[in-house]
Amino acid sequence: MNINRQNPIAWKVLTIYSLIFIVLAILAGGVHSFDSSTIEPDPVPLALFLRDTLLYISYGEYNVSKEYITIALNISIEGDIAYLHTRLYNELMELVNIMQSIDLQVLNNTANRDDVKRIIYRLYRLRIDLEGYINEYIEKLYGLLTDQSIKAYVVNETQKAISHFLESINGLVDELKSMYLHRIANVVYIDVNVTVPEIIMANDTFNIEIKVIGPRSLQTINTSIIIIYGDTYYVTLYRQVIVNSSTFISLKPPAVEDLISRGLLVKEEIPVEIRVEAYGFSYSTAYSGFGIARSKLLYVKPLCEFYVPSAIYSNKSFIIGILAHIDYPLNLTIYLNNIDTENIIENVTIFPGNNTIEIPALDLGRGLHKLFFKIEGRGYYYNMIYTVPFLINKVQLKVSISLLQIVMGPPYVIPIHIDIGREIPFRVTVFVDDSKIVSETVYGLSNKVIRVSLPYILFTWRHDIEVLVEPLNPMYESYKFSTEIYSINIPLMIIASIILGYALTTHIVSYGLSLSLQSIVKYFRKSGHIVEEIARSSISTLETRFKSFFKPAVLVGLYYRFIRVIVKYVSPPRNSETLREYYNRISNVFPSSVRELIRKFIALYEKDLYSKHVVDVSEAENIVYELERGIGR
Repeated sequence: MNINRQNPIAWKVLTIYSLIFIVLAILAGGVHSFDSSTIEPDPVPLALFLRDTLLYISYGEYNVSKEYITIALNISIEGDIAYLHTRLYNELMELVNIMQSIDLQVLNNTANRDDVKRIIYRLYRLRIDLEGYINEYIEKLYGLLTDQSIKAYVVNETQKAISHFLESINGLVDELKSMYLHRIANVVYIDVNVTVPEIIMANDTFNIEIKVIGPRSLQTINTSIIIIYGDTYYVTLYRQVIVNSSTFISLKPPAVEDLISRGLLVKEEIPVEIRVEAYGFSYSTAYSGFGIARSKLLYVKPLCEFYVPSAIYSNKSFIIGILAHIDYPLNLTIYLNNIDTENIIENVTIFPGNNTIEIPALDLGRGLHKLFFKIEGRGYYYNMIYTVPFLINKVQLKVSISLLQIVMGPPYVIPIHIDIGREIPFRVTVFVDDSKIVSETVYGLSNKVIRVSLPYILFTWRHDIEVLVEPLNPMYESYKFSTEIYSINIPLMIIASIILGYALTTHIVSYGLSLSLQSIVKYFRKSGHIVEEIARSSISTLETRFKSFFKPAVLVGLYYRFIRVIVKYVSPPRNSETLREYYNRISNVFPSSVRELIRKFIALYEKDLYSKHVVDVSEAENIVYELERGIGR
């Protein structure tokens, strides 16, 4: 877009509007470059320039209006919009000239009634032409706007200015018509009663009742009916009605998209104003009247229910369920965390009833995030935005750990094979009987063999082994593996066998061996099960029994099934935490119904482990079954 530098006023005005456009672009997320070789001009300065021109005309600032129109006509524009631009501003210049002549002639009583009639006709025709020219020109500018936030601002500003402009012309025409009638006839004012429902539903038609009260000599009268929706959307009707009788006009409210195109931010409720002007002649008398009524137009909220999984993994797609209580399809845009074009993840159409949408894997950090569901209003449904929070869990690694279950020695060295399936840095920590033995960080490999040396033992021993795999990337979840292994001291076992064989032939040694076996049995009191060992010899028998303080646990098998279900969503219990602490750590991951099942099972398992009371095994089985069926699939 080029401008003649010979006109200093035009250059200053265009500079101001260019700065406005740059500020708007920054507010919308950055400065957008403009290629001067492109055909289409910048729409924002042109739209705001038209806004100010129309407002100055509406306020009666005709000299300032002419300066603005002159500047606009001096702007050289390329593309399809050039003709629309020139045609519009030429018509605006003619309108301003007529308005100035009205001030000079009609209002000073220097024009006769024929001049007034001619001016009214010309002004009325200009108003119709200008409404069409402005709409065609402004719609072209709107089509050039790509940033939605800037477009919303420009549409709102220009549509308000257009409404004020057209209203000012209507007011002037009405004033001239009243003046004309007074010059040609005796004017009698009549009553015009307008009745509309207090509430108008957008999904139904409504009736306007008009009743003109006049003399019996007046059979019919002409009326102009203006329906104004939200101060910017006008509908004009012309009807001939019967005097002293009610006339009903049935209308359908405008669709939401029509109001949005005029810059209205459509909510549930929009004010409606109906203005009716009646005018007619009978012999040498002119009849005129005016009536007004107000109402509220209610649009319908698009009710929808959204079902989003409570736990979502950033490396997996997921399904959203939408139950739409609507009568016809509507467009839906899904945003992630913020409502802007850069955060759009899906554009779909939802239909009445159940809808399912697959959302691709989201590269998000762990924590709470939000999905915004923006339903685009259409027909009698207005725009609606729903917000649904969701939780991103860490990515679960498919870890494979293998090791020997029996180790013979000395030395007692056990290789632990670890494969995490991804070449990401991770740290491996190995605990043996609650003591940290090995901690090693692995880089650039997906698998590793860790060699662990076990302590020296007497004869044989059971060890609790715990392997903790901790990815260094925070988006991956840690993994813990626990098992039991047995180590056997082969040399001592051989020596013990030889001694035992010899002792069986000697009475005194047999008695001493029985005492030794009793000590060995005490050494094996590490488990929670009944340990019973009987030592016999051919001469005398010594029987020793040891029982655990606690009864045997009966829910161990169900506990392992319970853990297999839970570890699909959270890590298993740490070696350092109690069952209560484990429940507190995982409770916020699951919905309330699942959380209650977990609480009940842990309470039963604690009762089984730490008391001599009998637990309800069938209740525990039902709980585990419900968990496997609900979240274990």
